[in-house]
Amino acid sequence: MNEVANRSAINIVSVIEETKNHSLQYLVIGLCFLIMLMDGYDNAIIANAAPILMKNMNISAKLFGPVFSVSTFGWMIGAALIGSFADVIGRKKCLVYGSVLFTVATLFVIWTNDLTTLIILRFITGVGVGAAVPPAIVLTSEYSPSKSKAKSITFMFSGFIFGGTLGSFLASWLIPSFGWHSMFIVGFIAPLPIILALILFLPESARWLAVRGTTEKHRQALVKTVRKLAPELTITAATEFIGDAEVKKRKYSVKQLFEGKYAVITPVLWTYYAVSSIGLFFFTTWMPALYVQQGYSAAEASYWNGVMRSFGIAGVLLIGFFLDKVGFKWGAVWPLLCGIFTALTGTMTGGMFIAIASVATFFGNGEHSILTSLAPNLYPVSIRAQADSWAISVARIGSIAGPLIGGILISAGISYQNLFLLLGAPFIICTICCYVLGSIYEKDIAPGYIVKKDAAGSI
Repeated sequence: MNEVANRSAINIVSVIEETKNHSLQYLVIGLCFLIMLMDGYDNAIIANAAPILMKNMNISAKLFGPVFSVSTFGWMIGAALIGSFADVIGRKKCLVYGSVLFTVATLFVIWTNDLTTLIILRFITGVGVGAAVPPAIVLTSEYSPSKSKAKSITFMFSGFIFGGTLGSFLASWLIPSFGWHSMFIVGFIAPLPIILALILFLPESARWLAVRGTTEKHRQALVKTVRKLAPELTITAATEFIGDAEVKKRKYSVKQLFEGKYAVITPVLWTYYAVSSIGLFFFTTWMPALYVQQGYSAAEASYWNGVMRSFGIAGVLLIGFFLDKVGFKWGAVWPLLCGIFTALTGTMTGGMFIAIASVATFFGNGEHSILTSLAPNLYPVSIRAQADSWAISVARIGSIAGPLIGGILISAGISYQNLFLLLGAPFIICTICCYVLGSIYEKDIAPGYIVKKDAAGSI
């Protein structure tokens, strides 16, 4: 019998680490993947509708840039003001509330005919996404065993790329057939069954319930979850559940992120996150408009943008295998190649423009996904959540800046060659950051990480 079955107190962490019945874990990862899918779709529909909206409102790319960036600013506000309540009211409730908010805000865009209203609605949409996505990340992490946590999170995050690709392909069909409004109507209808599935089937975090649960309803939910994960365990009315109580009691401060070797790691990681986000969001948000400037129709631009994003999916899925083979340090090859192919894109026209842009997207999405796997492994468990939260917040600053910078440069009439040359520069900075972080990890962190894992079974 499993070791934890002989105890009057059941350790939830051990149950998750040792379970052989992974169906509940797969359910959590799958539902969180679908939330990321809708987030990616939402990001894609505004990008693909941008050329038409700018024409209808008779505004320049410079003025339209805030439409892209304000949703990311809303994301930061939503994560800070609403998503943080996931530690108080539970991960599931925040996930559901946030999903409802961004779904409803998406629908209201169809009645928008001025820039100010559009910016307000995109801000509200961002708040909803910001409230939903962090709990999805946390739930995926808290239901994943250590040995598969990185793969689980990477797969869950790939939903964003899948959603963006799906949105671009749908736009190429929906916009010419039913108008740009149809994209936002689908963006309202499609999440409804997902939200219903969250309400009916998504379990609350067992780790949260063990530490924060205070009511009989919380206990019943925890018992139900444990019985699904480990049906061989005997649970009685006297059984106690142990979670990460020691983490709950510990107090943290931001200065811990800059102590010792983290005085180098944290600034370099934040630089990598911010600069990569500037380049990636510049590229993904403005590409449909740039295709139109190349002479493609809005529908054709959406289709080829979908093709380009498909290469991004491949990059996200393959980067994990690459890192497992060569390590984080040599993952620096990906941002380097992304920078090179991004710069080359500006020298191409026609089919070669699409082909090289697609290759750049392959390496761009892959290099950004390196952060998803690398960042958690750089910090000890005692400050890991705090470190990730701050790093993601810094990344969102880059996500805001990227579209704004893109709008300014495009409106300035800069040549395509110089535009993409400038766009490739951030990825060269990412190359240096990735190599530095990977070197520190392999030299100072990886050996201790392996020893701890071998000794304790988890970190």
